[in-house]
Amino acid sequence: MLIPAWANWVSEYSSLLQEIAADKLFEALGKVPQIARKIRDPEGMLLRPEQRVERARSLLATALGLTLINHGWTLHSRPGEFYLSRGDEQLNPHKLIQQLSDGAISREAWAARCTEMGIAGISFASTTINDVANTSAAGSGA
Repeated sequence: MLIPAWANWVSEYSSLLQEIAADKLFEALGKVPQIARKIRDPEGMLLRPEQRVERARSLLATALGLTLINHGWTLHSRPGEFYLSRGDEQLNPHKLIQQLSDGAISREAWAARCTEMGIAGISFASTTINDVANTSAAGSGA
């Protein structure tokens, strides 16, 4: 299942996520090279520097996804479809990381959206496996 795997990965790197809160994600992207150096390679692989950076971005996206799930969002994961939703809102954490990196979404706009979603100030390291297990809804496609 996707959500428990996410929770295990985020838990493994909780020390790297300690200082990162959802509304500070923009700032965290500036630390991606430092985060990337501290993430181990997948078993049997030796990653190139750019792959390590992508893996660090993926860790941030995964931590955001877990934070959203822990705050009432539902994961939709099927072939060709991947996003989180709550009510009429939809968000793909991986696309969001790219949009923040590219400047398509400003720091201020993202911080305001975090406040609207009720996740401002919530540390990514605070999401535990039990939190996610207790909030992952049936039918999430995970």
